[in-house]
Amino acid sequence: MQTGPVVRFLCIFFLSIAAGLSPGQASTGTVPNAGMEIRAMEPEGKPEVTRPALMVSSDIGAEISGPIVRLTVKQTFRNDSDFWSEGLFRFPLPDNAAVDTMVLTVGDRRIVGTIKEKEEAQRTYNEAVRAGKKAALLREYRPNIFATLVGNIPPHGDVTVEIGLQSMAGMEGDTFRWRLPQAITPRYHSEVKATPRVADRFFEGEVFYSADGKANPTSFHASFGASHAIDAIESPSHKLDITGEGKTLKAELAAGTEPANRDLILNWRYRAGEMPAAMLFRETKEEESYLLGLVLPPRGDAPRAVPPRDVTFVIDISGSMSGRSIMEAKVALLSGLDLMAPEDRFDIIAFESALHPLFGSLRTATPETLHKAKEWVMGLAADGGTEMAPALAAALNQTGEGETLRQILFLTDGAVGDEAALFAQVKAGAGKARLFTVGVGPAPNGWFMRKAAEMGRGIHIQIDDLTKAAEAMKALYADMARPSLTGLALDAQGVDMAPTALPDLYGTRPVVFALKAGGSGPLVLKGTDGTGRPWQTSLDPASAEKGKGIASLWARRKVEGLMDDAAIRRDIDANRQAIVDIALEHRLLTPYTSFVAVEEKISRPENEGLDRQVAEGNLPEGTSAKQFFGPQTAAGLGLHAYAAFLALLAACFFYALARRRTA
Repeated sequence: MQTGPVVRFLCIFFLSIAAGLSPGQASTGTVPNAGMEIRAMEPEGKPEVTRPALMVSSDIGAEISGPIVRLTVKQTFRNDSDFWSEGLFRFPLPDNAAVDTMVLTVGDRRIVGTIKEKEEAQRTYNEAVRAGKKAALLREYRPNIFATLVGNIPPHGDVTVEIGLQSMAGMEGDTFRWRLPQAITPRYHSEVKATPRVADRFFEGEVFYSADGKANPTSFHASFGASHAIDAIESPSHKLDITGEGKTLKAELAAGTEPANRDLILNWRYRAGEMPAAMLFRETKEEESYLLGLVLPPRGDAPRAVPPRDVTFVIDISGSMSGRSIMEAKVALLSGLDLMAPEDRFDIIAFESALHPLFGSLRTATPETLHKAKEWVMGLAADGGTEMAPALAAALNQTGEGETLRQILFLTDGAVGDEAALFAQVKAGAGKARLFTVGVGPAPNGWFMRKAAEMGRGIHIQIDDLTKAAEAMKALYADMARPSLTGLALDAQGVDMAPTALPDLYGTRPVVFALKAGGSGPLVLKGTDGTGRPWQTSLDPASAEKGKGIASLWARRKVEGLMDDAAIRRDIDANRQAIVDIALEHRLLTPYTSFVAVEEKISRPENEGLDRQVAEGNLPEGTSAKQFFGPQTAAGLGLHAYAAFLALLAACFFYALARRRTA
């Protein structure tokens, strides 16, 4: 057994503990708690905000068929005060979610929400709340951040808001991977004046985090279609109970409920030979036909020559990366360095509020440079702000030479607030380079990670298990060698496809497309495989399986494309009307449309006031308020300093042991 990786892991582990316990840690910037703004209630003037007596619990149900996940999120708002309450709860959802339903439940009464333009929905909600009626408003602030507003919750009473949405699992080979965000890492907003900014008017108000990390107790249960073909279901994030057999396979949290403090990750794998090479689903809605297609690329089993690479590693060492995140990032980066070939060149850029390049230019991957790089990585500690734009610029400006593969490997939790500006920066500056993002931590900003890689014509992976980081990096490196399919195009008549352009594919990730079909002819996909030969496959819509929510997924992809275009053009309202038209037609939640539900009965007496509250969420598991907002009080600093000192001593011991073994 090789002990070198184990020693290296222990060294990183104790260094990370020391960094996390250090009492003098700086704040990560201007935004976290007080700066993350959500204006819960928008009548006249600034809303009052009190410490919450309002509690939220959630029940989440999933119906899974192939890659399609139909999700129902039930949020119960419990008012434990003696006063009528109006409350706000902010929460994450999958960034590819198409939210198409909202129902307000009061006792045995169900009020189905209607979709309206954001301003009209807000007026409807405000008028109902002022009149004493129970009401609910559902808003989107980011593709993965949402807020529920509930008005006139009675003293010691509760109401429930039910949210319905379509989501899709990622897929690689015969395995589906699906991620449900559960906690929101506080975002950092850059103060660097040179950073290109896109006005952000979708994120306003104040946020509260639970002190004990036990807010929003959540239950989860899932049922699987075509269960007879599923070989395994597992979760690297939560312990699950799997029950049933044949067509009744189900999964649920073994603990019943758990605090929503880390992403829930669900993986399921098909039995050998049961996974089809292509899937096509159809939904007919209002006489329109919608199709969702997945096609696996050809397997590249034959060995392929890999040209030399020029790789710039970028690692986020800001305060939000403290604890588990920096450990995962270091292990992944060290694993990446181990995969460098002698003819490759590399550099490393670490960043927080400032840039920290290792060499400042690309260097050949000799034993000496790799040894220096590994020592340097071992000494990194998480602190400071998340000034990502300068780090991206520095990486994009490093140029390769000849026929080398120019690649950027970006390791971060994505805890930034100016995503649109960063997308535009990547799109404009990538050139021939490819950007690959590696997400780390218990609650990464998946939307940023996915879209940044998409804009940089690369792929995104997430490190979900520290012990499997090296394995994940090895697989990513193999995929980075060459796309398995390029130049993809769909040859079909009378279709409206989303996205309008198909990306290059890496490894065994499938072609995924959604379209509104005006014709009935075959769908022909064409491209070039990894060996340079033409590739083609055909799908027959007449043989498509029946599916639900395909129209919503298509509409969501259309909206995403329009939002991407606005971000690249740096004009956030560039496609507003087109987005509103699609959203109203398909009952879809967007930054410009909201769901609102009103019970017509007046509940709150006219002489009773209304207490406005913000329900608490949780910081990501393994983090603390100090890591984001700086030390809260002086209490306990001596104990923390002592523990940090002991952890630092342990790190030094293992570091010396690692050096002795490599000598």
